[in-house]
Amino acid sequence: MSAALADRYRIERALGAGGMATVYLAEDLKHHRKVAIKVLRAELSAMLGEERFLKEIELTASLQHPHILPLFDSGSAGGSLYYVMPFVEGETLRGRLDREQRLPITEAIRLATEVAGALDYAHREGVVHRDVKPENILLHDGHAQIADFGIALAVRTAGGERITATGMSLGTPQYMSPEQASGERDVDARTDVFALGAVVYEMLAGTPPHTGPTAQAIIARLLTERATALTVLRPDVPAPVAAAVARALSKVPGDRFATTADFSAALAAGSDVRRRPAMRWVLAAAGALAVVVAMGIGVRNRRTPAPMLPGTLVQLTRDAGLELDPALSPDGRSIAFAAGPVGSMRIFVRQISGGRTIAIAESLAVNQRWPQWSPDGATIVFHTGIAEGEDDPTTKPDELYVVPALGGTPRRVLADTASNFSPSWSHDGTRIVFGRGVGIAARGLYEVNVRGDTAPRRLVTASGGEIQGSLWAGRWSPDGSMLAYVSGNPRFGLGTSHLGNNAPASIWVLTLADGRTHRMTADSSLNVSPAWTPDGRTLLYVSNRDGGRDVFRIGVNRNGEPDGRPERVTTGIGASAIDLARDGRTLAYSVYTAYSHIWSVPISASGEASLADATQVTFGGEQVEGLALSADGRWLAYDSDRSGNGDIWRIATSGGQPVQLTTDPHGDYVQDWSPDGSEIAFHSFRTGQRQVFVTTRDGDGAAQVTTMRGESANPEFSPDGNSIAVEYFDGTSSQVLVTSRLRRGAAWSAPRTLTTRGGTDPSWSPDGQWIAYVSNGIRRMSPSGDDDQLIVPASAAPGGKPLFAYWSPDSRTLYYKSYDARNGSSIWSVPASGGAPRLLIRFGDPSKPSARREFATDGKRLYFTVAEPQSDVWLMTLREK
Repeated sequence: MSAALADRYRIERALGAGGMATVYLAEDLKHHRKVAIKVLRAELSAMLGEERFLKEIELTASLQHPHILPLFDSGSAGGSLYYVMPFVEGETLRGRLDREQRLPITEAIRLATEVAGALDYAHREGVVHRDVKPENILLHDGHAQIADFGIALAVRTAGGERITATGMSLGTPQYMSPEQASGERDVDARTDVFALGAVVYEMLAGTPPHTGPTAQAIIARLLTERATALTVLRPDVPAPVAAAVARALSKVPGDRFATTADFSAALAAGSDVRRRPAMRWVLAAAGALAVVVAMGIGVRNRRTPAPMLPGTLVQLTRDAGLELDPALSPDGRSIAFAAGPVGSMRIFVRQISGGRTIAIAESLAVNQRWPQWSPDGATIVFHTGIAEGEDDPTTKPDELYVVPALGGTPRRVLADTASNFSPSWSHDGTRIVFGRGVGIAARGLYEVNVRGDTAPRRLVTASGGEIQGSLWAGRWSPDGSMLAYVSGNPRFGLGTSHLGNNAPASIWVLTLADGRTHRMTADSSLNVSPAWTPDGRTLLYVSNRDGGRDVFRIGVNRNGEPDGRPERVTTGIGASAIDLARDGRTLAYSVYTAYSHIWSVPISASGEASLADATQVTFGGEQVEGLALSADGRWLAYDSDRSGNGDIWRIATSGGQPVQLTTDPHGDYVQDWSPDGSEIAFHSFRTGQRQVFVTTRDGDGAAQVTTMRGESANPEFSPDGNSIAVEYFDGTSSQVLVTSRLRRGAAWSAPRTLTTRGGTDPSWSPDGQWIAYVSNGIRRMSPSGDDDQLIVPASAAPGGKPLFAYWSPDSRTLYYKSYDARNGSSIWSVPASGGAPRLLIRFGDPSKPSARREFATDGKRLYFTVAEPQSDVWLMTLREK
């Protein structure tokens, strides 16, 4: 292809590939401009024939509209058909949605209006797009352009029924109209109305109107089920807008809008409802206001806080890598934050207006996190060490230090050996509140004199499962009467290998006068980073309760109880931590993304493998945590947040198009395949805490395996597929348990304990003789719990602390993953009977760590995740409506 086009285009690189074509970036040598060349697959080109395809594409080339990507050229070269379009600097709507999940309502409607205008113009010219989807909508300078206009029609017309025989899809199931899905050839503009309705639905709800594990399942739901109402998934969508989208998604074409222009007009009118209420509603509201005021006199603790709206945005940091944990100085002129590679971060301070960034504790060569200013702005407290909640928090205690705000000699606040973390100042500057480790009996929330010369006093005792077992991020109210804190998932904000963990957490408030605790949020989603408004009557916090992470708020009455329901403040900012200025008008937040994908590399027969030789398996804007390899080595199951939360997907080890298997909103995390490849074991938060489930390889249903008071996770099938080893955590320690069934489909038994030594991450050998697990090193035991042996001692393991083990197919070798003191990871192999470990690969680039423990191997290749963490600090002004 490159040679055939050498006189007209210089092909530079591939931009991406789809089911029908591959797109290349090239330079137009005649006009000296960048172009995108789309090359149809060879077998498709052969089927269509040049003359027929180019004839059908002529009409598309004549379309001229500001929101239609024009067609520059087309032809045949190297045996393949191609067409040439402008290269647009920007991204597709799919890329934006993968990153932000959903868009602000006004922006979604504006983009929909632009697309609708382009479609309406094309329809009047006699062209129906037939494949409207986020991937074909390009965003350039904030405006939309539709690509591939009429290509689907050209392919179908030129290829006829032969296209169907190839299995290629002319259309995307999530956005197909019912008549398209039913195979009708003669479709009209109302097909594009339906597809645009599906795109608008996803822009607003964060998910397409119909989803499923396979294309067939999606089409079945499309033809038989009505999409969930938009107002259920996103209550702030105006009812007229939701009604317009629902009409566009009608099953019968005659029930839809006749034109995209009509659909656009209905969206625009519906979105104006809130800004231009009818006068009768204004008068009614005025009358109702007097009643509300009168009622408010008699209600002691109820109030209606002024609605908050996001205002101006300013990006404060732009360096590659991580900038986390923003904290505004009391005078609002400076900001402190943590920056650097995971596991080796340092605390920095800079002025908001600009100037030099200062490292304030350079003498401490240890990981530094979570700075907090003293009320007078003279001192900063922070914590050091590998963060609490990690797999082995006892390696080195997390400690608290205070240091002058402009730098100096740090002073340790606590000299004990406990793991102390996430500090915060009291309102009067005399005390510091902090969390204390999950791995000790005295875990909970504490306060200590700022001089550190008194014993810490426990304020809240942690108890129960992990949701209640880790308390952190305590924040005093402005008057010192209440303390807000986070219960559960310290790995999200404090972790290293698990930084950004998706497990749930909840916000609580302690009233110091009576010692009572009050739940502010549910624990079925992530709720972290509480921040008080100046009046002490509202908490802002970060939550992913509606999909992506945004800032929410909830009122707090004088008794420390929730006052009203949570309300969304921002949309689509992806915040991970926040801090609010004393005036309540400036919000600092960090935006953390950890795109991570599966890679594979051949195992070297003698030396160490290099990441430079690795092949990327998964792509896109997503975070992959766990992965599992089928016994035949053909399939990978993995979890990904690309659909808004953790769901299970399947992909061939050779790559290709992934298939979504689960769609539960509470988060599913994969661990193992059954030996026959028919089932996948995973743990999920569907019941409010981690429990083990099993689903089929196609995602048809999910059977719950464990129903325990504590949390069970990391399930591993036995070789016969009728037993599962699980890791159980009761709030104080981990154990390895086994549950069994008589046959597939039968009930699972109550789990029995294999070891009380304490252990994590069980792994069953393929011959059924051993279960490997982690307990101060890599150990193995028989399935009865006997013959417990230490294979790799933690104290002598090369590469650092071993944290995950995996068996070779012949059960003779154990592979394991280790982490050094700076969180650098490596994978090793060791004889299953013990011996000298051999290094297989080391992940030395801190900007691209293999942070997660999970990996897999068939003895020939290693499969693992590589992350590209990125975070910056932003400022947002808040204003009242």
